[in-house]
Amino acid sequence: MPPASGPLCKALVGDPPKNTGVEKDGENTGEEKDEKFREAVKNIQQWVKRRNEAIHATAKVFRTHPPADFATILQSHRQDAIDGIKYLQAFDELDTAGRARMNKQPASYPNAFFPERRGKQPAANSR
Repeated sequence: MPPASGPLCKALVGDPPKNTGVEKDGENTGEEKDEKFREAVKNIQQWVKRRNEAIHATAKVFRTHPPADFATILQSHRQDAIDGIKYLQAFDELDTAGRARMNKQPASYPNAFFPERRGKQPAANSR
């Protein structure tokens, strides 16, 4: 099964940013028009590259001689995990607020990215 997030992000905001900060004429810019959603999805696209690099580096721990210190490898990618949580929470906040305006449930399980909120439902007008 192909990964779902890459094609979904591309459909929403187009090709992943090339770190130039400029979208060229004629490039796929995606269907999403809300700038806050576009920014959240682009942040996730950029973070996915870092996440993949972190996973790859961690997987190589057992192939080095002598084996690398696993704790050191994990610590070196700590910020990638923190940023991932931040970006996914930002997207979830936007999605939850947008769907609440239409009386719909959020795409993710309520508070999936906010463990401290689980079991608590926000008031409809709290956003």
